Amino acid sequence: MTTSRSRRAAPAKSGGGGRFLATAMVAGVTLGMGALLLWPRDGERSEPMPSAAAPEPAPPAAVAPPTGVRALPAAEQLARAARTVFGPTGKASSAGEGGQVVTTPARLVWRGDTAVLISTAEMVDGCHGCTGGLDIAYLKPAGDGFTLVQRWPDAVSGSSWGAPPGEWSVSDKFGANPVIYASGGGTWQGYTCSVFTLTELGAGGPIGLVSVPEGYDDSGAGTTPATTLEGKIANIVPGRGFDVHYTGTQSFTDHYVRQGDKYAVRGETRMPTC
Repeated sequence: MTTSRSRRAAPAKSGGGGRFLATAMVAGVTLGMGALLLWPRDGERSEPMPSAAAPEPAPPAAVAPPTGVRALPAAEQLARAARTVFGPTGKASSAGEGGQVVTTPARLVWRGDTAVLISTAEMVDGCHGCTGGLDIAYLKPAGDGFTLVQRWPDAVSGSSWGAPPGEWSVSDKFGANPVIYASGGGTWQGYTCSVFTLTELGAGGPIGLVSVPEGYDDSGAGTTPATTLEGKIANIVPGRGFDVHYTGTQSFTDHYVRQGDKYAVRGETRMPTC
């Protein structure tokens, strides 16, 4: 009787999958060993490189110290300018149309390399209709002193009774050149009025820019109702214009516009005058 024998299946031959797995394992081991070799040893780990510091700005150029007369104290500069213009006494007394005029140095202003001496001019025992003013002189520095360029004794008008302006100042708000603001006035038959002027210290000398009514009061004249007004400069635009805002029994604003070397009011002013 014939019996059947069981046969074991032949083992399958390894194909491409086995070879790929072996290759991947070898590559992984190689990469791991490379990483270990590249990893810094203790104490050899590098710190992050600091970012480069921004270069420090260059120091400002040194300004040359003043020399000659400009190195002197302001009070000494004024005294030397006064002696240059008025002689050893540093002030002047001269005969004017309405009486004796005493001129006293008040302030020295520098306009570039030109020194401007501003002095008050007051008339001794001046008449009611007489006015004082401001005397202006241009000078150039010469060593430790000055030389006179030109003088304008009646550059700026003042107040009645031969007085200089009741208030004056020098401003740099109106443009490239300094400008003298000066206010003066008086009372006539109960009417009190004041006017301010602007005078520019130009390259060739003082330039009268404008005369503006500043104050008005007719209460002394018995007017009913009385009118009292006072103006203040506001909204200055250098080289272009400014406003004068009036307050009191009324409130309004006049606008002044620069036209060449003068200022002119736009339209008609509502400010009364004496």
